[in-house]
Amino acid sequence: MYMQVGLSYAVAVHLTHIPGTTRYLFMERPSGKHPDKKTFIAGYYDIATNKYTNVFNTDSLFCNGAVQMANGNIAVIGGHIAKSGYADGLKSLRIYDKDANTLVTVANMKFPRWYPSANLLPDGRILMMGGTQAPGSGTKNNPICEIWDPENNPLKPPVQWTLPGAFVSKAGDIYYSNNYMLPSGDMFVYCDSAGLILNPYNGTVITDVPPHTNLIKTIRLEYPFSACSVMLPLTPANGYTPEFVFFGGQFGYGWTNTLAVDLALRVKVSYDAPSRKYSFSNWTMEKMNNRRVMGDAVLLPNGCVILLNGAQQGVAGDSATGGTSKASLPQFWAVLYDPAAPDGTRFTRLARSQIARMYHSTAALTPDGTIVVAGCDRCDYFNSSVPFSKSPWGLPEYRVEIFYPPFYFWDMRPALLPNGVPPIVTYGQRFSVLYDTLHTLVDIDGVVLMAPSSTTHSTNFNQRAVGLRILGDDYTGTLTVEAPPNLNIAPPGYYMLFLLSGQAYSSAQWIQVKSA
Repeated sequence: MYMQVGLSYAVAVHLTHIPGTTRYLFMERPSGKHPDKKTFIAGYYDIATNKYTNVFNTDSLFCNGAVQMANGNIAVIGGHIAKSGYADGLKSLRIYDKDANTLVTVANMKFPRWYPSANLLPDGRILMMGGTQAPGSGTKNNPICEIWDPENNPLKPPVQWTLPGAFVSKAGDIYYSNNYMLPSGDMFVYCDSAGLILNPYNGTVITDVPPHTNLIKTIRLEYPFSACSVMLPLTPANGYTPEFVFFGGQFGYGWTNTLAVDLALRVKVSYDAPSRKYSFSNWTMEKMNNRRVMGDAVLLPNGCVILLNGAQQGVAGDSATGGTSKASLPQFWAVLYDPAAPDGTRFTRLARSQIARMYHSTAALTPDGTIVVAGCDRCDYFNSSVPFSKSPWGLPEYRVEIFYPPFYFWDMRPALLPNGVPPIVTYGQRFSVLYDTLHTLVDIDGVVLMAPSSTTHSTNFNQRAVGLRILGDDYTGTLTVEAPPNLNIAPPGYYMLFLLSGQAYSSAQWIQVKSA
């Protein structure tokens, strides 16, 4: 079920969950039709109050990369050219302070970056990868990556290393690559049809990732052919073995009138620690029950995935004539993907939104297990085959929705007691989780940590699910569980802790995971 809950004053081109809160940082390009008649391009929306608050900043942060830091603040890197009174932000290194509610540019990168990826490393630093050195494809890419330490030494120049030439030649502009920290401490990098596993601290390549084009040659995954991806949950039961799924995208020959891809691509990565060697399953291909480009994939605590937003036709980007959409036929339907279901039965159509969410739309998990849905700034002058609720502002869309997955309405959901989770745990620590036995009698068979999302352009830089080992249950309201074994499985930071009973899940409480 979709429910419209409020209005923002900036389009959620970038949507970053502020750790420890019910607030979401919105960032956008400068535009002149904000509902409050002001010109702020950043702010936060609080889903607890459904109120929006502007946040002052000085430079152009549209098309940035943003990720949560280990201390709960947010690193915002790169952006856009000077525009509408905002300074050039292409080289900017910014910190959003979650307590002070300030967004401050503190330093500069060596290279300008438009559409870069930003990822939290297990040592607390931020890896900044790719993007072009000016807005637009073909404006010189960035083969040199940079590592910044915003928490401990924000003024120190970032460390640099270079991506291999063979990868760069295939990845092209390296727009918003899909980067995931692996339990081994290496990083899985996949951009369009080029993939690597590498050491994220110095760039040493461990191995290539077999491309999905070995299975199907015509599907493209990166902007403007934007697919969305998830890493499925890392759990003790699966040996913390990573598996990746890419949903939708566009065909390499596709353009504005081409129907989007209706396939999902899936691959598992196995690691032998003694030999330090990786092996890969064959890519598998699954038929989706609808077409989707520019979608968003939101991982739920139970391991299912909700697909939202996007279009059935076209590509991401602005038209050369007036900045209108390059896509049509909005994909209004949310879809559930159950990775554990038998092949051929994994996709289930759910509810339909009345609001078009195409280019520059976003979605993120909330602490109560619902999904906040926002954004779209090219949501006019397109074709639709069904009736919908047109944006009152023309191209930009400021309405905010909450999507309720079906599990939210199940009667027999587990529930945490107030203050049922310690505020801080260290790796490998045993700790107690207190659950309600008075109102909900269910067998609890899982405890999972969900990292807060940071999403833009169909890419989520921080989405992660980590299952915890349950050591004991006294069946009177106390679980004994074990924190993640190390910082490669769960990088340091804030997580939402959910209880599971089958596919039913509780609302969450925040917990910070850190080294001793």
